[in-house]
Amino acid sequence: MDSGSFYITLGRQLRARRRAKHMTLNELAEKLNKSTATVSKYEKGEIFISVDTLVDICRILNVDISSLLPDTCMKEDPNDVTRYQKYFSERLYLYWFNGEKNKLQKAVLVNQKMSFKTTMYYDVADISNYYEANYVYEGRVFYTDSCMDFILSCTEPPFDTLTLRLSSLNRHSSYKVGLLSTISYFYQNIAMKVIVSDAPLPEDEELISSLRLTADDLKNIKRTNFFYAQ
Repeated sequence: MDSGSFYITLGRQLRARRRAKHMTLNELAEKLNKSTATVSKYEKGEIFISVDTLVDICRILNVDISSLLPDTCMKEDPNDVTRYQKYFSERLYLYWFNGEKNKLQKAVLVNQKMSFKTTMYYDVADISNYYEANYVYEGRVFYTDSCMDFILSCTEPPFDTLTLRLSSLNRHSSYKVGLLSTISYFYQNIAMKVIVSDAPLPEDEELISSLRLTADDLKNIKRTNFFYAQ
């Protein structure tokens, strides 16, 4: 990664964390004792951020600085990294259908492959501009030969924990169906059928149709009394 693209990505990540805290650019600039124009340039990647300033921003935004930096070392068991690296994806794109709002909703998972850390940009309007997410979750992914489990916590209130389970992605399928569980805005436990892909999918009626629960889905849920995805 060249320094230019690194600082552009870093700036976008910082902007996402600031927005998740509902903090304005002016408020962050005041806390840093810097001009609003300077902080804006940090977020746009137009000027480099010193280590001292980055530490200050992370302290103010309550962000683990390591979550903003690319993998530089292998923190997991090297045998696990070797065993599961065929399942690694730098980004995963999530889609689910919100029946209450009657709309397609989306999220993007950005994975640090060597450390098994992951960040979810949740509820995004534009999948190609996922840093403008309404919520940011931090966590990690657990790999097995049969499935991947993501466990993440929201970085801001309501501080809920979100879990995602899906079969291990492989190059023989374009997407997988998984189960996403969290709490609603009204603190109700919910579980959602999601489609997960390592590339953006067309946001068309075919996708929406595949996300709706079918009569067979409901029949099996009633029969087993389990939420499940296949």
